[in-house]
Amino acid sequence: PWAVRFPAKTLPWARHVHDGLIPSSSAYSLPVHPTQLYSFLAGLAVLGLLTIYYPRRRRDGEVMALLMIAYPITRFLIEILRGDEAPIVAGLTISQTISALLLPCGLVFWSYLSCQPSKRYADQVAEPARPDLVIAPAR
Repeated sequence: PWAVRFPAKTLPWARHVHDGLIPSSSAYSLPVHPTQLYSFLAGLAVLGLLTIYYPRRRRDGEVMALLMIAYPITRFLIEILRGDEAPIVAGLTISQTISALLLPCGLVFWSYLSCQPSKRYADQVAEPARPDLVIAPAR
């Protein structure tokens, strides 16, 4: 019910004409999933996940590793609904191929980080306030 139709001469319209699904005289493409909206919502979900996890991180790099795990999953699934890219490797689009490579890299990175001591650089360099240090106002 929330499908969108693209006007003539756009990529979805051209793909539908090429595949013989619509005549070249059609003013619009066939209804398709609004994958741009799905990408936006997936991006918000990933942002929410990272924002919630950020204060709970125990090691530097965990938020990046979590991004490297979450984003490829959402992108891979959205690419299944898109019809504007032809498969290039093993039936996968370029975005799915990159996602399939990025996800294991994120998992390896997360695994590497989990073997590191629980400490953050920001916690080590934060200096406590020194009450004995008084700065005189400039004259």
